[in-house]
Amino acid sequence: MSFLHPAGIEGALAAQGVVEENNGRLFKRDYSVHPILGTTAGADLAKAPSIITCRRLADIASDPNYFEHFKAEASAAQTFCDLALNGSLPEYKAEEVNDNHERRHDVLFGYNQIPVRILYLNGKITKAEVRWRILESGKFKSTDENTIQQIQVERAKQSISLRDSLIGKSKDEIVRLYGEAPLKLGYNDIWECRKDITANWFYWSGPLHPLRLAFSGETCFDACLLTHAQILDILKWRMCQFHGSKNSNVPANLAHCVLPVAGPQGKTISEIVAIYGKPQRIEKSGEQQKMIYPMAPNGYCELNITNGKCEEHVAMMMQTGGGGVPYSERAD
Repeated sequence: MSFLHPAGIEGALAAQGVVEENNGRLFKRDYSVHPILGTTAGADLAKAPSIITCRRLADIASDPNYFEHFKAEASAAQTFCDLALNGSLPEYKAEEVNDNHERRHDVLFGYNQIPVRILYLNGKITKAEVRWRILESGKFKSTDENTIQQIQVERAKQSISLRDSLIGKSKDEIVRLYGEAPLKLGYNDIWECRKDITANWFYWSGPLHPLRLAFSGETCFDACLLTHAQILDILKWRMCQFHGSKNSNVPANLAHCVLPVAGPQGKTISEIVAIYGKPQRIEKSGEQQKMIYPMAPNGYCELNITNGKCEEHVAMMMQTGGGGVPYSERAD
């Protein structure tokens, strides 16, 4: 599936008669002020951030909605490098190993996930730098901050334009334009518990950011860009769904969710569909069948059906360049 890139946000909204102040909007947020740096959209830092601020931004979950704060986060990332190099961040202190072997620690900084690398040699930090790189023809190449910022901003603008163009459209229109959503859920209680949300669709494809669409009946009444934390919520929620609450360590932030007590083991296809909905596809091999359910971007669940019933083992997989890899075998 590939997304088309609609014309501008205002044009898309005007064509649909959607008013930005519509009280029906669920996901509308104000991203004009950075919640940690306090900067306004598009502005640079007025002064170097504190050690505490830098710590809060180190390895924070990505949020594409803060793309207009790239410049400020890039400046803060350089301050983070300086602090690490002069020893002001003792948590990044190197191990006392004297073997002349260079080691590294990578950090994704800020909502824009600015890559920072800290290098160590013989127990000392030798370098801390922002790594401006771009992926071309399957290989990373060095570039500059302005190029990366331009790419990030353009990608986010296209995603937001697409997001807003979908509000007010019917399910049939959206499928006609962009294909079937990889993940379709009905009303769920992962986040907002509003009964007028009769369906939640999730799209992830190509260079654009993952999207969530909320439907009331057949109409999409709101949409949002998903943060990395929300994607993890979906993944954990789906895993708890397929394992069953009695077999899962349900995270505290999902404790309010209504989950099946047991998983799909021993159930027929019709019983599984009644609980989990229709699978994305069913693969057949002789007398065996395999039901494939999307979990989140690059993640899916495989249910093997033998003699009409689901086997005991439920495989949770992630898609990588080398194919499906079980979550238990991931290299963190």
